[in-house]
Amino acid sequence: MKKSMIAAAAALTLSSMVSADALALITQDADEKTPPPPTETAAANPWYAAAAFGGNFLMDAKIKDADGIEFKFKNGIGLNIGVGYQLCETLAVEVRSGVLWNEIKGFNETSMIENITGGDGDVYQIPLMASLIYSIPISEKLSIGLKAGVGIQWTDFNASNIEVSSPGVQSSFGSYDHTSTAFRWEVGFQLANQIAHNVRIGGGVLFSGTSSVSLGTATVTGGGAGGDFGDDKLEALYNVSLGFGVTITF
Repeated sequence: MKKSMIAAAAALTLSSMVSADALALITQDADEKTPPPPTETAAANPWYAAAAFGGNFLMDAKIKDADGIEFKFKNGIGLNIGVGYQLCETLAVEVRSGVLWNEIKGFNETSMIENITGGDGDVYQIPLMASLIYSIPISEKLSIGLKAGVGIQWTDFNASNIEVSSPGVQSSFGSYDHTSTAFRWEVGFQLANQIAHNVRIGGGVLFSGTSSVSLGTATVTGGGAGGDFGDDKLEALYNVSLGFGVTITF
């Protein structure tokens, strides 16, 4: 009888030990298979830097209050850099500056009494702009941005070798060398492709214009020097810029 009781007690003890070990293994296996709690993902930084480089096409510019007198320009280049802040997924505000450079191709005006030709030099435009950019998603990584902005522009206008000739009169030569400021506006669009979590590349077209631009007073030398050489102004400067750029989120 005692042996039976001892055997039963031993069996019960062994069964309890096995059950405890099995429970421990099940609990351990369950712990290993249970995924860890999700960690918080850092919010995307709304600040970014942008830079673009490309060609600039400066349209013919007429002198104000002088019918038919205009400067012509060669194709040039442009560079701009800026910083922006993403207000929401589709809207950003951007502040930028840069430089546009074009050579003067010539100056032309012909009338019954005189002929004005020649002219060479350089035009530098330095804008400071504040713009809004509205992005329209096309796919997960591709988007089109519509841009509009206003600001001011410094224009450095340097023209020389402008020849003024008349029948029977020795030719005169004029030049301008002046820096001025004007109001500037711009509109355009850009195509952007996300190539990394914080990097976008793309290209776009920008059309811009200014208010009237002062040329200062012309310096005239030669046999026909004389007359009224007041402060000349261009009616406006209009640019079409094509560029390729990169945007990097901080």
